[in-house]
Amino acid sequence: MAEQNSQTVDSLRPDRDLRVFLDWISWISQIALAGLVACSVAALLQSGQIAIRVLGLGILLSLAAAAFGAALGFLFGIPRTLASSFSGLPAPARTSGDSGSSDGSQTTTASAQLASTTNQSRTNTNLEQISDWLTKIIVGVSLVEFAKIRGALINLVNFLNEKGFQWTTGGDLLGFALVTLFAPLGFMCGYVVTRTFLTGLFVASEKDVQDLNIDVKVINAAVLGPQPSKATVLTPVQKLSMSTLLATDPKTLSGADELAAFATANFVDGDLDKAKAYYEKALVIAPDNYDVQRRLGMVYWELEHADQARDLVKRSRASALAARDPVAAGKAAEYLVFTYLYEPHGYEKAIEAGTKLATSSTETPTPWLNVLLAASYGQKYADLYERDPHDPNLGTVRKAALDQVRIAATIPEFKRMLREIWNPALYHTDPKENDLESFKHDPDFKALLED
Repeated sequence: MAEQNSQTVDSLRPDRDLRVFLDWISWISQIALAGLVACSVAALLQSGQIAIRVLGLGILLSLAAAAFGAALGFLFGIPRTLASSFSGLPAPARTSGDSGSSDGSQTTTASAQLASTTNQSRTNTNLEQISDWLTKIIVGVSLVEFAKIRGALINLVNFLNEKGFQWTTGGDLLGFALVTLFAPLGFMCGYVVTRTFLTGLFVASEKDVQDLNIDVKVINAAVLGPQPSKATVLTPVQKLSMSTLLATDPKTLSGADELAAFATANFVDGDLDKAKAYYEKALVIAPDNYDVQRRLGMVYWELEHADQARDLVKRSRASALAARDPVAAGKAAEYLVFTYLYEPHGYEKAIEAGTKLATSSTETPTPWLNVLLAASYGQKYADLYERDPHDPNLGTVRKAALDQVRIAATIPEFKRMLREIWNPALYHTDPKENDLESFKHDPDFKALLED
């Protein structure tokens, strides 16, 4: 099917259209030339001013009739644009979790939800509607008033001769011949040009709009980490789409999906203020869009507005649960666990929330939850050890952290995250992000995380 569509679009390329049109129109040109020669011969048979008048007005009338016919051909030949919301396009790969791995095993509902809750931009079809209206009127009137049209044509050629040619013996016949010859030829030319070149432009335009929407869906399916500079998993197609969208004038964007995609591209690019502004614009259009709510919460978190960030993520979670979308609800719940880790002694809230999420029947967590729980137990271990190195609970907490690391480390992307918080000095990462550093000399953790 893709090959067939490619051939269809390829067959409408302007260069091929030009060759086909020139081949097809050659015989029409020969007829038109013959008509002009006949008009010239008729003029030469006269003398003085009549000859000049017949030749000049004959050529002018020929062009006018051809132009009139071409205009009708244009109206009859305007192609119809299929009005669709691109619902037939294949959905992008679904990913679960914003800190998903790069192995393509995850799923998301971002783009599907955005596409279903917002309006797609469509081509303006006013000209098509006018064309359809006029052609129906012209055909209908022509059929009903055929006898009157015949009389009107006779009156026209009489008028052309009386006011123009002033050729008593052949002016009416010449006018009739020129009108009936060049008007149909102009119609055929206008129709063929419209059906080839203009149709090709329409197809190319619709393909560009369709590609834009595909790119929007691809961008909205991007797997984002908790920070735009960290754990951002993008495919080459997503990177290209985001680069293209960043170069687009945002004034041309419409609909929550396009605005959210532009915000996501800026989020990944590190422009948090612009990302915030366009996520907020998207929420004005689609206030219940839980994917946008969550991502806006992520932006607020990066802008150090923790309370607003949590409120938005909680709204996202509630909206996703109401929509019975366990994957999206799991994403929001995971991000709440992430935010708790940055509170003083927030590891207790993170462990409680993360444990409930792991056993939830209405929310689907991702392996990122194992990373978060490992970090939570790591923080708890460090806190307990600082208070009392002989605390009897240390062994239980260590085992809980190790169990979570053992699960998450099976995925390369999450293993990289765990390494960074296990031994920041070794992997040259932020020394403050050291949730598992208490275990950097532990042989079991080394076996799982060390190169």
